[in-house]
Amino acid sequence: MAQRQNFRNAFTASQTGVSALEFAIIAPVAILLFFGLIAYGLVFALHLELQHLVAETGRATIPGLEPTERRQLAETEFHGRSGRYPFLDATAARLEVEDDGRATIVRVLYDPSDSPAYLMSGLIPLPDVPFVYEQTITNGGR
Repeated sequence: MAQRQNFRNAFTASQTGVSALEFAIIAPVAILLFFGLIAYGLVFALHLELQHLVAETGRATIPGLEPTERRQLAETEFHGRSGRYPFLDATAARLEVEDDGRATIVRVLYDPSDSPAYLMSGLIPLPDVPFVYEQTITNGGR
């Protein structure tokens, strides 16, 4: 019995390997938090760029006099600007323009599935895809 007590005291008193055990417990959580912060930062950057892109594309339709001209202005602005954003893949963005004569609706759909942020999609919850942004511009002040 004394030998068993001595072993227990020696085992609980030993500090060998405690740092490795603490690291093994804490490291996966810390690494997941670190990469989660990076992923969410990239997603937020994408959202800001998409908001800016849809605003500028919608603003470009204002001088158009008829629906076809407004659509052409929107497409020209969209294709001219979409390649200028560092986090935005221009090939993953799609433009839709609806015009009923009274208002022009500019809609940008973006699929971020190939974005570096979505490499972690199985480990952390990320926003649903595609991202959809739209802006409505009243034509001619009506």
